[in-house]
Amino acid sequence: MGYSEPQAGSDLAALRTSAERDGDQWVINGQKIWTTTWWGKYMFLAARTDRDAKPPHAGISMFIVPMNTPGISIHPATTMYDGSFANIFYDNVRIPLDNLVGEVNGGWKVLTGALAFERGLVGGGIVLKVAHAFEQLRRHIMATERERPALADDPTVRDRMAVLASEIEVGRQLMMHCAELAGDGVTPPEYGAISKVFSSELMERFGEAALDILGQRAALSEQTPDAIDNGRFEQNLRHSLMWVISIGTNEIQRSLIAQRALGLPR
Repeated sequence: MGYSEPQAGSDLAALRTSAERDGDQWVINGQKIWTTTWWGKYMFLAARTDRDAKPPHAGISMFIVPMNTPGISIHPATTMYDGSFANIFYDNVRIPLDNLVGEVNGGWKVLTGALAFERGLVGGGIVLKVAHAFEQLRRHIMATERERPALADDPTVRDRMAVLASEIEVGRQLMMHCAELAGDGVTPPEYGAISKVFSSELMERFGEAALDILGQRAALSEQTPDAIDNGRFEQNLRHSLMWVISIGTNEIQRSLIAQRALGLPR
């Protein structure tokens, strides 16, 4: 997905990448950032087709861009959670007119609809990651080590695990509701935002709880001697920090929820 730019992340309507018509082609120039699936064959690209449109989001169109098109350069970078993203540059990239998705200058509706769908289902994917990690954590706290009793005997640990289990179920219900809405053809933006905010912050809370419960060994990174599960819990916590920002920062999502779900003013 080619949405964010160095000066247009949460304020996506400020994007500057341009698409200008030249005969039977579109000519694209600009830069996209934070592209995680940069090895994909196509990019779903947001570009400005009217520089003077008021409001700014009214001048954006959506395109399908083959990533082997001449003029595209990809510059990957490694993230703090051992993943990767790329800066992608477009220098006079030419695509056919038919690669337009929807109407010219009508891309904002296409873009926001796709984002709502994605946030709802990505939120579900995050919940499934947390549920899997929860089972790993549960096995660890149920186990005894030499003469030491199991961590599960500690009422404080049991209480924290119960809270996490209930929150995972809440996230699962949100995921299922968003999937049902998507199956009916539409995911209201506020529902996608609710699922994304809840699941990403759940992943962060779980990561912090796991390190608190398991102790210092759980803070050891991958390939470190004595790391628990090869540093999985520590890596999961680092990964969670990306999700509270990715696909729209949670601060922006809360504004969307306040306006669309609660009827509050801007």
